[in-house]
Amino acid sequence: MELNQIFMPYLNLKNEYTNYDKKLKPKKYFQTKQLKNLYYLHKTQIFKSLKKETLLYLQDNLLCNDEPNMFPKKSRLTVEYYISSIDIYKLDTQTVLSIRTNFLGFYKYNQTIKIDDYLELEVIFVFKNNYFICYEINSSVI
Repeated sequence: MELNQIFMPYLNLKNEYTNYDKKLKPKKYFQTKQLKNLYYLHKTQIFKSLKKETLLYLQDNLLCNDEPNMFPKKSRLTVEYYISSIDIYKLDTQTVLSIRTNFLGFYKYNQTIKIDDYLELEVIFVFKNNYFICYEINSSVI
């Protein structure tokens, strides 16, 4: 499975939450200018790790398979995703980064197949030893 990040074409002037229909660039929240700078300094490493961690999640048959009553189902995923939000903030003494990735899925409507939002994976990173480390991944239906 190869993941393909898509980039939304429209500026998010109101910095609001986005979805596949709106096609807005991600909502961003930087608690301070220093945290914003930290994010951009490590952006390449962050997105490399993000792709790796989400791929591992989707390849884990205990978390994603085609069994009845299972969510998410591998057969529904298109393997395309976009970033819907980026938040970086301090929580006590810890620097926390949350990136919400929205994966697209196939939907069947009256003999036609439509592609739309299907799965959100919120990937939480913490900053340790000058590196953003994946702390957890939360999934939800979108």
